[in-house]
Amino acid sequence: MKDSLGGDGAKVLVQTNNAMVGRGSALEVNVVVEGGNKPATVDALIMRVLEARRHWVDADGNIVQDSDANEASQRGPLLPEWTQQVLKEHIVEVGQEVSPGSSAYLPVMIEIPDQCGPTGDACKVTINAQADIKQQIDPSGNGRIVVS
Repeated sequence: MKDSLGGDGAKVLVQTNNAMVGRGSALEVNVVVEGGNKPATVDALIMRVLEARRHWVDADGNIVQDSDANEASQRGPLLPEWTQQVLKEHIVEVGQEVSPGSSAYLPVMIEIPDQCGPTGDACKVTINAQADIKQQIDPSGNGRIVVS
């Protein structure tokens, strides 16, 4: 069963080295595809810039923005929650086979959108890479970056 679903298939790692980058600039990340138990052809990589923002929820279920929660005299009844959105997505054609036990290193340039928020306690930015591999559940990996 596991084999038919691609459970022992390729794995994806995104190496960002917690890079620091400005909004509107490009960043090169290394996507590493590690071979599974059988050969896999990486047809493409779906690259995404994900932004997660923190907000707070009060006892009545109302959303309180992070800036308002920071000004509140008591945050005891507030619970933190995160919303995530895809700020950018593009497909990189690859067409490379990865043998069992080997790794393919794929450098990819990705642009950080202008609307991306600066990272901090209330904002996290992640680069996500999803490998398009036939006859396997598409593996993905994430790497954090610091946006100034």
